[in-house]
Amino acid sequence: MRHAPAISLRYDREATAWLADVTQRLPPGALLITLQDRHTFALAYARWVEGRRDDVIVVDADLLAYPWYHAQLRRHPSLVLPGDRLTAPGLAGANLPLRPVFLASTRDDVMAQLSAVPDGPIWRVTDSR
Repeated sequence: MRHAPAISLRYDREATAWLADVTQRLPPGALLITLQDRHTFALAYARWVEGRRDDVIVVDADLLAYPWYHAQLRRHPSLVLPGDRLTAPGLAGANLPLRPVFLASTRDDVMAQLSAVPDGPIWRVTDSR
């Protein structure tokens, strides 16, 4: 406990500022695909604890490898799930004709298959390749 004051994150507002900016920018009914835990957890907190932006569908790209997550995603009746093997680019491409699609961050394997433009702290998907 001797070093606790030196490593305290009590006044760190980076996540709060990011979350405020993102929740303000997202249009109604948007799909936001996260590629990092910090984004997933911040958005989950906003939705489930604060009751904000329950119109936005948040999908954690790293969890797409798990069948239990597919079952969870099927609870969103308006979300299009392409095929048996879900990927972030496939999910983005399938939903792009129906709703605005955004990425919370970029990663080379995802960006190789999508076109996206920066929109503040997130990226708006414009096309799937």
